[in-house]
Amino acid sequence: IRLGDEVSIYPKGMTARIRGIQIHGKDAQEAHPGMRTALNLQGIDKDDVSRGDVMATPGSLHASYLVDLNFLYLAGAGRPLRHRSPVRFHVGTAEVIGRVLLQGNELVPGSEAYIQIMLKEPVAVLSEDHYVIRSYSPIRTIGGGKILHPVPRKRKRTRPALWTELDILAKGGPADIIGYHLKRAGVRGLSKSELAMRSSIYGKRLARELDPLLSSKKIICSEGEGQRLVHGKIYESLKEQALDILRTFHNDNPLVQGLSKEELRSRLFPITGVTGPAFQSPNHQITKSPNQRLFQMLLSDLVKSGKVAQEKDLVQLSTHHVTLGDEEKELRSKLELIFKQAGFQPPFREDALDRVAGHEKAADKIFDLMVREGILIRLKDNLYYHHSALDKIKDMVIRFIKKHGELSINEFRDLAGGLSRKYMIPLLEYLDNQRVTIRIGDKRKLRGGNVEC
Repeated sequence: IRLGDEVSIYPKGMTARIRGIQIHGKDAQEAHPGMRTALNLQGIDKDDVSRGDVMATPGSLHASYLVDLNFLYLAGAGRPLRHRSPVRFHVGTAEVIGRVLLQGNELVPGSEAYIQIMLKEPVAVLSEDHYVIRSYSPIRTIGGGKILHPVPRKRKRTRPALWTELDILAKGGPADIIGYHLKRAGVRGLSKSELAMRSSIYGKRLARELDPLLSSKKIICSEGEGQRLVHGKIYESLKEQALDILRTFHNDNPLVQGLSKEELRSRLFPITGVTGPAFQSPNHQITKSPNQRLFQMLLSDLVKSGKVAQEKDLVQLSTHHVTLGDEEKELRSKLELIFKQAGFQPPFREDALDRVAGHEKAADKIFDLMVREGILIRLKDNLYYHHSALDKIKDMVIRFIKKHGELSINEFRDLAGGLSRKYMIPLLEYLDNQRVTIRIGDKRKLRGGNVEC
């Protein structure tokens, strides 16, 4: 640590800045592990800090009410330790009252087991930290060991696999431990700092362990800021789920070209809350939102593989093509005829659909298909034109302005056969947006590229 560094006080989650450092009573610019150090913290009153609090880099720890332990119950403890017995948990300089959670009903003295401890107050610890447990009353040491998981989920006694998997944390190598935590994290994955806190593998050592896992695709890392690490098997499963979602969507909506990208993302990454009761401070909760960069990376991989096609905001299976049956073709012909015959004064969308009574649901999807195919073009709200009508009005306006130099609203109304303002204004704005014309005052002129055409 150095002068000016920002630090957090755990488990309270308070932040402060280091204003002064003393080592054995002498002022210093920095301090290193193993040094007896006193700190002057800006923004923290001494009464705000309690015995057992931990100072660390912001975001490097999480406060937890629940901890996984590898526990040796001393042979001299005297009597069996029963499930949910009250105890005193000592870690670092903290002493916290809690209850032991066992897989079975009791532990006999001299046995070793994986246990959880549910605490009355949260603690901020790391895996491999040493701890001691003392009986609640009378107070005497009954066992201890190492912390396996600092922020676990509650393990159900009826699911033995949730307990035996702790063998990985107790006996596995670094790659095994990293894989375990990423599998447990699921689709939300972990940041490197979250993984470090859970595994107690930090800095250059963590980078060395991750490199071969990343290169072999056993772990996937999202790109850009806010990187998330996801287990490779989960990532591959996500891709298969995305394909299944698209298959189901195409089967249910054969007349729809594809699913919106955002809808696919929300179905693939349903938003869930923080996992379990262990997380204490809102400032340090793992984000509830799925990582958008991971989704974009996944979608890009599916497109590169040729399994998925993306057009603007729509995503579809590459094998999907909209095919109309005889009834759908007839509906499309009816809708197109309605708009062709209407010319410059088309019906609003709802009015057009009303003209094919009895087929509104199918007609609605066919209407959307005609918009995507460019047969109908949306100008404003529910106002759509047949593309041939817009081509005609564009040609008429260009010819008029070439001859007269400019076009007023009244001249446009007469040119188009006496249109009302509900049609005139959207049409003129459409021509402006298409860069055919430019508005100058209350007149329109041709844009530069259309003057000589």
